[in-house]
Amino acid sequence: QLSSGQDVALYSRSYALVIGVQSYTHWDRLINPIRDAHEVGEKLAQQGFEVTYLDDPDSEGLKGRLKAFAYGPAGRDEDARVVVFFAGHGHTEKIASGQRGFIVPRDAPRPEKDMVGFMTRAFSMDDIEQLATGMRAKHVLFVFDSCFSGTLLRGNAHPQPITEKTTK
Repeated sequence: QLSSGQDVALYSRSYALVIGVQSYTHWDRLINPIRDAHEVGEKLAQQGFEVTYLDDPDSEGLKGRLKAFAYGPAGRDEDARVVVFFAGHGHTEKIASGQRGFIVPRDAPRPEKDMVGFMTRAFSMDDIEQLATGMRAKHVLFVFDSCFSGTLLRGNAHPQPITEKTTK
């Protein structure tokens, strides 16, 4: 609000993509991600967000919806605020340059059983960064309610890929 009392709009619109995955094919079933995601979505809706829900997506559904959201009207609106919330399994995989974090769709196999299938289906933090930097929205926030194989919080240390991505 200006000193004259006039309200100033900070954003043209507010968009949220809220994703919950709990019924995994190859990973342990999680108890509440969909409920948690919907509760987050309800709170965002109360704050004026247009919320899109995605429950138990497979790889194709997750990647397609993320890209449609990032490169569609929500991500292209230069005066918008955008939130992407993911609740589900995460995984950290050792690679030649260190570690890489992934969010896991419903149909991704466990990497120790099928690395090619995992890498084909999981969505990496590098992929997330590419989406985020490709958006034109004024403010973009990604929130992950995921365990990255127990490495996310070990004391005060964070895995290098998480630290690198969150500082950007």
